[in-house]
Amino acid sequence: MTKKRAKYVKLTDSDLEREITACAESKDFKKGIEFADEVTKREEAKASEIKRTEGKATTALKNSVKAFITGVSPEVLTAFIFTQNNIELVLKLAKQSD
Repeated sequence: MTKKRAKYVKLTDSDLEREITACAESKDFKKGIEFADEVTKREEAKASEIKRTEGKATTALKNSVKAFITGVSPEVLTAFIFTQNNIELVLKLAKQSD
């Protein structure tokens, strides 16, 4: 982390927004741009973290599905596929059996 960014770590997002407004009013555009850059970097970091978390969740789901499918017999797997492809028919048959 650079020295410039280290100064802004303690500031909250709302503090940064107030500083940007104050800089615009005082016409200190250079400082305002620095604050705006920090806001942008924080937003990008949050988006990156969300994307990384979603990627990990997707990988975990794939792995659990793969582990489940490898432990299932071919007959049960065929029934799952049939159910997926013919859900309306399965629901209709389920209602009739009640």
